[in-house]
Amino acid sequence: MPHRALQIVQQLKTLHQASANFALVSIFRDREEMLDQAAEHLPAINITMGPDVPREEEGQSNMAFYDSELEVVVTLFAGAADSDTLVDELMELRRTSAIILWNGGDPSLGLAFVSLPVYGGAAAPDLSDRGKRLVGRLDTRWTIKYRMNQSDPA
Repeated sequence: MPHRALQIVQQLKTLHQASANFALVSIFRDREEMLDQAAEHLPAINITMGPDVPREEEGQSNMAFYDSELEVVVTLFAGAADSDTLVDELMELRRTSAIILWNGGDPSLGLAFVSLPVYGGAAAPDLSDRGKRLVGRLDTRWTIKYRMNQSDPA
């Protein structure tokens, strides 16, 4: 079984793919290059693992397990003919993704070792002209609080 941090990122990808709201959205993990330029993949979401830091200063809160905070970046991509429509689409992707991360009130995201996803903010929409259409990107940040066993972080 993979490390719990990887399980979290994969679970977030799975939850996004399972959403009927994202039926026409390409969902990726750790694939950022070229998404903002590849019209055939838009709209798209990319889920990336960031830093993973212990909650306790010493790294360990007890002899049996570690409590950790994994940063996850959910990057939203869209394309449109004008900036108003593009920002509207990015914000709708952001809204729907946030609902998935809050998972209908289940803070575990469906994983027994996850205790809480915490919203960490979002960047301003980044719009760029790609000829006949505009392409936009919006990064949202989340901290996923979880616990791993000291003898095996899987």
